[in-house]
Amino acid sequence: MEGNFDRSTAFFSAQHVPVLPSVRLPNTPGHYDPFVWHHALLASRDVSEGAKMTGFGIWRYADKSGYCWPNQTEIASARAIKTTKRISQQVKELKRAGFLTVGKAHGNGKWRSNNYQLHLPTTAGTN
Repeated sequence: MEGNFDRSTAFFSAQHVPVLPSVRLPNTPGHYDPFVWHHALLASRDVSEGAKMTGFGIWRYADKSGYCWPNQTEIASARAIKTTKRISQQVKELKRAGFLTVGKAHGNGKWRSNNYQLHLPTTAGTN
């Protein structure tokens, strides 16, 4: 099923996803399931709609383990917006909510870009 997944059609409004109270989603160390992550972010009440869209923009670049390194322009493009003004603020919101970890990629002694590891917050689906 993983090979047949088309991320370009996976953008839904949060109002179309039922929130299931007291559902505990799997979150073992290193666990990343793109379907579960997508649903958990949609159902989350801990992040704004803008942060969710930024999360989906990052998610579109993630590999099978949930790792990616898009720059802010690429994230904005995936969100179909022209400005990167709020991207870093929304990434911080996603980080605080536990949906991703942000690292800095270095090369030749210089900071190159952020890298992102998507994962489920420990309380996903319980809010």
